[in-house]
Amino acid sequence: MGFSFCFGPSGSGKSRVMRKMIIDRASGSLSTPGKDKTHYIVIVPEQYTMQTQKDLVEEHPSHVLMNIDVLSFGRLAYRVFQETGEEGRTVLDDIGKSLLLRRVVSECGEELTVLQKGLHSAGMIDEIKSILSEFLQYGVGEKEIDRMASFAGKHGQLALQARLLDMGKLFSGFKKAQEDRYVTTEETLDVLAWLIPVSDQLRGSVVLFDGFTGFTPVQYRVVRALIRTASDVFFSFTVSSDGGPDITRTAEGGPAGNEEDLFYLSRKTVRDIVRMGEEEGIKKNPDIYLQGRIPARFHSNPVLAHLEASLFRYPEKAFSDIRRSGEGALQKSCPAVSEEGTGSALRLFAASTPQEEVRRIFSSIREMIAATGCAYRDFAIVTADLETYGDLFEREAVRSRIPVYIDRTSPAFNNILTEGIRSVLQISSENFSYPSVFRYLRSGISRIRDEEVDKLENYCLANGIRGRKKWGTPFDASCEETRLRFLREISPVTGEAGLEGRRPVRTAADRTMELYRFLVNCSAQEHMESIAARFEKEGDSVRSIQYRQIYRAVIDLLDKIHDLTGRERISARDYLELVETGLSQISLGTIPQRVDRILVGDIERTRLTQVRHLFFAGVNDGNIPRSVSKGGILSDMDREFLASLGAVLSPAPRQQMFIQRLYLYLNMTKPSETLTVSFARVSQDQKSMRPSYLVHMLRNLFPDLKIEIPEQRPVEEQIRDNEAGRMILADLLRRFVEGSIGESEESARDFRLAYGFYTSPEVTADPEMKAYVRMLKKAALCRYRPEFLPPETAHAVYGDRITGGISRMETGAKCLLYHHLKYGLHLHERELYEFAPVDTGTVLHDSLQRFHSLLAAEGLSWNDFTTETAERLVSQALDEEAAVYRNLLMYKSARDESRLARLKRRLLRTVDTVQFQISKGDLVPVAAELQFGGEHARIPALTYDLQNGLKLILQGRIDRVDMFNGDGRRFLRVMDYKSGKRNLDQDQIRRGLQLQLIMYMEALMHSPFPMEAPGQAPASTVPSALLYYSMKEPVLDLSPDSIPDPENQKMQIRQQLKPTGLIYEDEESISHLDRSFADSSMVIPVIRKKNGGYRSSTSLITPEQYTLLASDAVKALCTTAQRILDGEITAAPAVIDARSTACDYCPYRDACGFDLRIPGYMRTTGTGKL
Repeated sequence: MGFSFCFGPSGSGKSRVMRKMIIDRASGSLSTPGKDKTHYIVIVPEQYTMQTQKDLVEEHPSHVLMNIDVLSFGRLAYRVFQETGEEGRTVLDDIGKSLLLRRVVSECGEELTVLQKGLHSAGMIDEIKSILSEFLQYGVGEKEIDRMASFAGKHGQLALQARLLDMGKLFSGFKKAQEDRYVTTEETLDVLAWLIPVSDQLRGSVVLFDGFTGFTPVQYRVVRALIRTASDVFFSFTVSSDGGPDITRTAEGGPAGNEEDLFYLSRKTVRDIVRMGEEEGIKKNPDIYLQGRIPARFHSNPVLAHLEASLFRYPEKAFSDIRRSGEGALQKSCPAVSEEGTGSALRLFAASTPQEEVRRIFSSIREMIAATGCAYRDFAIVTADLETYGDLFEREAVRSRIPVYIDRTSPAFNNILTEGIRSVLQISSENFSYPSVFRYLRSGISRIRDEEVDKLENYCLANGIRGRKKWGTPFDASCEETRLRFLREISPVTGEAGLEGRRPVRTAADRTMELYRFLVNCSAQEHMESIAARFEKEGDSVRSIQYRQIYRAVIDLLDKIHDLTGRERISARDYLELVETGLSQISLGTIPQRVDRILVGDIERTRLTQVRHLFFAGVNDGNIPRSVSKGGILSDMDREFLASLGAVLSPAPRQQMFIQRLYLYLNMTKPSETLTVSFARVSQDQKSMRPSYLVHMLRNLFPDLKIEIPEQRPVEEQIRDNEAGRMILADLLRRFVEGSIGESEESARDFRLAYGFYTSPEVTADPEMKAYVRMLKKAALCRYRPEFLPPETAHAVYGDRITGGISRMETGAKCLLYHHLKYGLHLHERELYEFAPVDTGTVLHDSLQRFHSLLAAEGLSWNDFTTETAERLVSQALDEEAAVYRNLLMYKSARDESRLARLKRRLLRTVDTVQFQISKGDLVPVAAELQFGGEHARIPALTYDLQNGLKLILQGRIDRVDMFNGDGRRFLRVMDYKSGKRNLDQDQIRRGLQLQLIMYMEALMHSPFPMEAPGQAPASTVPSALLYYSMKEPVLDLSPDSIPDPENQKMQIRQQLKPTGLIYEDEESISHLDRSFADSSMVIPVIRKKNGGYRSSTSLITPEQYTLLASDAVKALCTTAQRILDGEITAAPAVIDARSTACDYCPYRDACGFDLRIPGYMRTTGTGKL
């Protein structure tokens, strides 16, 4: 009985030597007379078990494992539990601990002080579980927690003391909740240590620990029990010279050195085991030392041998210095050291981005395979940032057709099945909210087709269907059948017809059974199997396996919920949180599905074996060293403070940094032939990145090592295969189109070389390459050209005439594609049951029309109603409008009703201001919402003949027409109400962008006036004013020292609300618009100078200018109509002014494809040029 160690640096063959020893002894036991029943057990980390079994089988003379077991700590525990009958308690994994913790929190949450507030916040249960697991893993119990809390209190750390006291209560509650029925995975090792002495399999066995860098306190208890029980225990540790104490001294009970030493962790573990043996009185057997010579892995590779001997050792020794001096074992054992520097054994390269870095790595792998004939399994890739690089490697592997296995687990949280479960439970907890309902319907688990969901969603958005009550009310015939199917589908969870609110609060077991019935009813298992089969058919074996795992994992979770919390009465919301807690802990892992593949992994998690070529990606500052700072309940400072008490917890950040160095050493010394280190200069979010300190260290160790930049190599060197050539050709074509190729002779030569090669007859003989080059050329030389519908299609869509309003023609002038999508294809945004800004203008506009009608019904005019009458009629008009507007939209909530009160005030101000403006002149309203053209119109439409027998029939509705007849002349004012500020621009009229007012006036001037009897028409008609009235909320700029009286405030408001537009330059006409006008009018945009003339800023238009402007407007109108009927659908949005274009508020901007970066796309300007 005894124990011993095997020491050696990385690559020295420790594992191979120890496996051979185990195989020899195990074979000897089988051949011993009397049937020696000694068991041989190899204990390795979980990730190593399969590889170690494979190695043992391959190295065994008979290629079988008879009396040798390869186990992890966890599997050893299960093996002993089976033997000794200790299987009565359920083992709690992370999911079980989280579920049991939720129960504990609900029971003792009120007793907590500091942690109580955040108990229901996202991630809090997970954080508590992590601390709890750490306590269990490091053997910290209730007494130790109390001792740490008391220590913190005595030293003034009151906040830490409060947190520890809360954790003590939770720990105590957790232990009580276990009720001798459950045991955590950490506690299984405690039970294992207690049972090892009574195990017949382990008594007298031979045990080998291999692949460990250290042990936790509970693992040490197992080690202690094995040393006492087994006949021989062997430990294999990676140790080499690092400036610390010699390992021979440590193995005899000497010091372990300083934590800054590279192999301090190994020496510390050896020291602890030696002391443990001394305490138990166990003999220490002779150790095996594989030091003092070049590791076997690097015997013919002096570069990597020097890396192993010098990495993280100080002072640093340059490879060239050692080579020249001939000192040490390196020169003696590696006589092949040449004067050519590092050669290809060690490479260092930089890439512009992580994507380019990954692409270059795969390109190098293809090049090396072609040159050396290596298999894919000879390569491995590691990174310190697998979260970022994992997806990049996955995408590039698919594109490059290189098999890879990415060593990571995938969370199940966003899987189709888990998304469906979370959303259906959310429907109950959120009372059939819109997000929860359609999150479920679009999760992929529902059997309702996507087209039906789209139709149902549009109906719900347009009608404000939210809440259980509305879902229990029949829908329109078009959606009623879908509603009933949906309610039946979710009824196992929500109850019949979704009436969850009428059901009593139930236990977690009841809700779990309901959820299980839901999964059975929607054939969830068959659905996951069909998805897995589809992925398998597509060759995606990883996702196929994950989808085959997920249903079983979910059912296991439901079993745990039923078992752990089934008796609790729980609300729908709390049950959702419970299920989400469990789902968040499910991870879907896979194993490699093929032998010949490249392993991609993390420097800490992944275990590499038999690697010839290693690529180390993402060696940037921030990844190496990687930030290991922890927040949460116990901060890094808290841990360091508690360490002064002697409390043993997980390593603090300082220790984590030293441990990371050891992992770097172990990974970078794994390859036997080449190591390639790479980093990126710019991150994925375009932020500059610096190389890690490791890059500088490597260049110090190898002064000849240069940072390669593959992107700057000549094209002929970069094109090593079709995949690399495709990417280069695409980049060169893009630069050629941008015009940057001709900037240097070298880039022009590269383009001619690549383009000439890939368009040569030899290459284009391959149909796939020919199609790819053609696609690249088409994409690179893409140019937008004006588009037209075929004549027959244009006629089918629009016919031979346009009959429509002025707004439609303005839309066509802004963008012909915009017009086609809206009026040709009749595409429109989905209607939402919510009060948008556009609704404000619509309600005010229609309410003002109602007010006008109410005035007329009471025999009143705009000049003779009182303030009281205005208030009464405004209230009545707005109430009537709200009662019929969009299915009572304005009454759906208290917020909307308060908005109604604000609109009343706004409308009353508008009525008051309009009355004031009318009273200042002679023109009075004679018509509101006056229609021209169309059925029952009082004025005929404006008709224009176009080319090729086409016609434009213009119709419209005028908001308000004011008129005054005097001295044989008719004076007209056209008023259009707007909810926002609007100015009338003559240039935009000529371009067809602002046609409303002038075309309204043209319709009035060229038609018999409906308010006059025949023969009473004046000799001439004057277009006195074309005005916009803004129904905006005026804002006064007042200072506290000069607040005007209410009357002055009123006048300032009226000044702000003065209409904008064009005024006909005619003295008589202007006097009728404002009788009291002297220098500055309050009702029209006109200012008179002292000499009697008008200021240049005044919006006046002479008769000649008006005639020409009207002619230009008609011309722009007809031009737009002609282009529409000719089938032109060009995407050429107009520039409205210096600050806006037609694209700004276009609902189709995300679908039309307009992109100024593509040649041919341009906006139209005031000059009419493209």
